[in-house]
Amino acid sequence: MDATFLGGRAWYVGMVAALGILAWAVSVCGCVAASYVSKLGDRPRAASAFRAGAMLFTLLLLDDLFLFHSGLLPNTLGLPKLIVLGAYAGLGCAWLVSAQAEILRTRWELLLAASAAFAVSLGTEALWVAADTGIKVIVEDGAKFMGVLALASWSVSSAADLIRSVVVSGRKQAKALAEANS
Repeated sequence: MDATFLGGRAWYVGMVAALGILAWAVSVCGCVAASYVSKLGDRPRAASAFRAGAMLFTLLLLDDLFLFHSGLLPNTLGLPKLIVLGAYAGLGCAWLVSAQAEILRTRWELLLAASAAFAVSLGTEALWVAADTGIKVIVEDGAKFMGVLALASWSVSSAADLIRSVVVSGRKQAKALAEANS
């Protein structure tokens, strides 16, 4: 059952976390759609870049949903929380570098905004050594939430632009073929 219901908490408790999970899912779906259409449009580099993005965002979605970085991995493997978050940041950087050529063909400014917001969240987690005060939570989780919203916007807009490009290219090819056969 829903934790809010079981705990007798107000209906809005956990709403930002739940909306964040939905935004992660939108990011994954946007990348999956872009990868699929890229493959159909014979754009293998774009298909690979978006497929890798979908896998990375799925990992981050699962981490945010099940809190691997703050519960499971530190408790079962003894890995410090910051090591896990650093590994995620490293995977993100590796994806950005490997997919750079394709990313630059997208609305990369949204991805830059997402990266900056995630850096603020991670920096707050790493550098704010005081107890988890309300302000720290707002800065850390607020930045993460803004980052995932920017990421979802990037994924959806990139998928839409790519689909449009493939469709227009396909129409031009079909028109040229029809004219050649007439």
